[in-house]
Amino acid sequence: MYGGFRYSLDLQGAEPTLVSESCCRVVEGSEERQEVDVHCSRLVPQKPRSTGIEIIRKDDGVPDVSRGE
Repeated sequence: MYGGFRYSLDLQGAEPTLVSESCCRVVEGSEERQEVDVHCSRLVPQKPRSTGIEIIRKDDGVPDVSRGE
C-alpha cells in the first residue's frame, strides 16, 4: 500500500470528536489530520516530518544552495 488512514474517536472534550489522519508514502508532506465534531470539520496543520535522510556534501567546489553558500 502507498498510504492509508487512521481513525479515532476523541471523548476528552465536551463533545465527541472524530479524528482522521492520512498520508501517502510516495508524496512527502502529504500527512493530514482532520477533526470532525457536530458543528464543523477542521484541517489541523501538521508539522513537517524529517525524512531521516542526511545529505552529505561532496567537496567538489560546487556551492550547496540549500545551506546558503
